[in-house]
Parts: sequence; C-alpha cells; structure tokens
Amino acid sequence: MHYQSSFLSKMALLALTLPVFGFSAAIEANGTCEVGTCASPGSIPLHGNSFANFSFNVTASGDSFLVTGSYFNTFPSGGTGLFFFAPTVELLSGTAAATVSLDMLQDYYAVAPNNNWDSPPPYGETLQVVLGAGTTASAQAFYDGQSLSKIGPESASGTYTAPGTSLVGLNDGLNDGNATLLLDANVTFTFAANSAPGTIASAPTPEPAETMLLGAGFLGLILLKIRKFRATTAS
Repeated sequence: MHYQSSFLSKMALLALTLPVFGFSAAIEANGTCEVGTCASPGSIPLHGNSFANFSFNVTASGDSFLVTGSYFNTFPSGGTGLFFFAPTVELLSGTAAATVSLDMLQDYYAVAPNNNWDSPPPYGETLQVVLGAGTTASAQAFYDGQSLSKIGPESASGTYTAPGTSLVGLNDGLNDGNATLLLDANVTFTFAANSAPGTIASAPTPEPAETMLLGAGFLGLILLKIRKFRATTAS
C-alpha cells in the first residue's frame, strides 16, 4: 500500500536522524497490558525517542478484534516533544456491541534539577479519524494523571481538535524532585451490535507542514498527537 510504505520509509529516515535509545512505550487494551511494561514504561531522556509497530488481538464483549499500528515518541533538543499514536482496530468476529479502549504509556525524563513541565504553552491534541459504519471514536490524553480536554465520542469521519489545556503542578525536578513526566494517550473505539466482520476504524493521515514527524501519509490509522509540551531547564 502506497501510504503505508511512504509512512514507514519516512519513519525509518527520521529514526536515522535521531539518536536511538530504545526506551519503548507500553500499550494497554481495556486495562490489560499488551505491549511493553505498563507498570513502568520506558523513559525518554532529552534527545531520545521511541518507535515501534504493534499487532495483537483483543476480545471485548465476546467479540474478537485485531489491533495494529505504530507509535513514535520524541523529546528532541529544545524541550518540545511530540507523540504519534496510530492504532487501527478491526472487528474479526462477533455480534455484540463492544468497546476497545487503548492507552499508550510513555515516560519523559529531563535530568536538569529545575526542569518544569507546566504550561505555558498549553497542551493540545488532535484526532483524525475515518470511521466504519456503526463505529465511534474518542480521544483524551493525560500527563501525570491530569487530563486534557476530551475529543468525542465522534461518529463521523473527520479531524477534531480539542482546546488547549494549561497544566500546573506536574511532577518536575524543581518542586518535587521527580523529573519524569508520564504520558497516557487514550483512544477509545465503540462498535455497534451486529457490525459486519472487517469493520475498521481508520484514517488517512495528511501532511501537516509544521512537523517533520507527521509529514507522511498512512492509510488505515487513527492519529492522536500532542504538540507543545515543554521542559524548562537551566542553561
């Protein structure tokens, strides 16, 4: 598939331009850890990144689903990070109404003793989605347990953006000595009863000019992204 090969090629090229530290994220599905170590996901230090493809099966309300996709998390120079969580959920079999809730978990770590994760700038999120018949999608991100605005549930294909959220009191090296920021990116899909096998919640990802990371098309994905978190460190 052209879009998929384009995405993977650009992800591979980007990975070559950034240091590779191997600090993997983790993924939960309906509260069960499916990828990585959910109790203590890997921490990305400044200049670090994590990237992986994933594929696993989920059973919900007796229905069987296949979850596939990719994630990419980066914490480059300058302290502004970005994450890209792109799962596709496909109904394999079953007739019940069902929900598949996915959480990508990733720690970010700034070694400076006075780093500060608080706003400004505000934290923002965007959900780009194409939905099969009878499906809905919602998205919400959390930093150290503090929630951003929820998107959805949405029943129509499109691009949805939540208002920016200012966060204060996040863990930081200056105030509480904890220099690790925990990201929990949640995307939740619902499937109506008697949905046809093969029903997929998916999205073609456009090419935002403002980020190199998302400069790729990938058919069949949900995209949830957070731009604009910042760690202020001493010079």
